[in-house]
Amino acid sequence: MPDVADLVDLEACVQQLAVAGLRLVGLFDEFETVIGSDAFGAEFFGFLRSLCHSQEISESPFFNIFSQVSLGPLEWEEGEQLIRRPSAAVGMPLQTHSENIRALGGSLPLFLQIACSAGIECLLENGDYDAHHVERRFREEADAHLAYLWDHLEADERQGTCPPV
Repeated sequence: MPDVADLVDLEACVQQLAVAGLRLVGLFDEFETVIGSDAFGAEFFGFLRSLCHSQEISESPFFNIFSQVSLGPLEWEEGEQLIRRPSAAVGMPLQTHSENIRALGGSLPLFLQIACSAGIECLLENGDYDAHHVERRFREEADAHLAYLWDHLEADERQGTCPPV
């Protein structure tokens, strides 16, 4: 369970954003894990509800006001933007290595981010982009995620026999 002081700080930040005319959007990956965890009790969900911008909404039960949105693979241009923009913003442009990064990360945001992170780390450490070094770094982090995904697939999904979505 998050520390109460952290929650108070977060609430203050959300209020500052509201005053500035901005809204906080929270995205939770694998939220079903949070729901099933004893570490996150009713007070945590009540706190999230209290961050809503409207009193009417903030008094509604948590699961009546939040929704689940499934995100799929990125479109080609979205993936390219994920590679180009953040890396350029930190002064480590990866645009010229986009093909290699896409070969590692595919179209899934998490894996593209892992591949980009490996590329930036390689540039920082070596001053040059070494595809073998980047792949090794990528695998160090991505393999655990891939194993997790594989372990959570249904048997027919592992066989590639799922009906098309």
